[in-house]
Amino acid sequence: MRISNMLKWLVAGGGLIIPALELPYYFNALIHSPLDRWSWVFVAISLVMMASVAARLAETSGKFALAAMLPALGFGAIFIFAIIRQIHAAAMIAGCGFAWSAAYFAFGWTAAYTLAPAYGMLALGATSVRYRLGAAVGIDGLMLQAFIASALIAWQIVILNARHRPKASDFIFAILAAVIAAGAFMGGRLQMQRAFAPDFSACVFGQYRGMDIMPNQSDRMFFGSSKVERYRFPEDRILPDGRVVAIEVLKVGNFEDVHKIHPPGHCLTVSGNTVLSENVRSETILGTPFDINEIVTSDSAGMKSLVWVWYSTPTVSSGNFDALRYGYDPAAGWHEYLLWTPLSGDDPGPGRTILRDFLSEVAASNRQTVDNL
Repeated sequence: MRISNMLKWLVAGGGLIIPALELPYYFNALIHSPLDRWSWVFVAISLVMMASVAARLAETSGKFALAAMLPALGFGAIFIFAIIRQIHAAAMIAGCGFAWSAAYFAFGWTAAYTLAPAYGMLALGATSVRYRLGAAVGIDGLMLQAFIASALIAWQIVILNARHRPKASDFIFAILAAVIAAGAFMGGRLQMQRAFAPDFSACVFGQYRGMDIMPNQSDRMFFGSSKVERYRFPEDRILPDGRVVAIEVLKVGNFEDVHKIHPPGHCLTVSGNTVLSENVRSETILGTPFDINEIVTSDSAGMKSLVWVWYSTPTVSSGNFDALRYGYDPAAGWHEYLLWTPLSGDDPGPGRTILRDFLSEVAASNRQTVDNL
């Protein structure tokens, strides 16, 4: 191997150090997150794909491709931002993009295009990808990962047997457009509303009489030593399936580690529930509009429930987990709120009425308490 080629391999290999910085978090996710447990398969496939074209890379020669600096700077900036904000999935994916840019810089555009499916496969193995894909489409994200992986493998086979290559500028423009579109989509999800931060500790709100419950083992598994408050407000009604109509309340604050606060759909799935629907919708309680993440679930026995989740500080709130995750500041006083009530059928309407009336009573009581101070 000539010295020039050795230097190219060192540059390309050095690019992989960037996503490798996330390996400690990645291994922890593989151990503790059931939804991420099979992510390593896609990483392994990506390494096999890279090895399959290594011989072609060894044949390349010439100068470094300075055009690779543009995607390298872009992915590098995203990686640094994600590291600072501790957004691990974004850091992993941006790190894969930076590593691909390093290979482009070292071996040139033809090699970079040949390697694109392999680095795409590497990004597919990042944490949270399965959950994000599943939440976006409404099916198990692992099925979508498998479909995308098959498409990437087919793409590489086509590349290896075809002479045509798109222009580097066109390909990079497509990547840039995809990143901008993803950023615009995420920006739309990060909109904030007025704060809605009810206090449930009184346990008596109009007709509602509840009790506080000690956090259980599952709470500690998910939230660690964060401050966890649990309340139960039963009603004098029984559903046809035998369940007592009740409102379960979970409030979490003083987060030990924001990384232990997961998207609610993820937690419900890991707990053995099936998420039938999930969407962010707007509610208004005593004139205060705020967004909630509404989830309809089904347990192993097929019994359905309605779950409302939102996040609030003393000044702003959001029904979107990403608003908490990407805007988190330990000094801002963020809390997570989760309300749960059983459903008697497929229509979430009755459950919405129950939770809406309950929150109205809580808000009215909280407001009166403040006025009396």
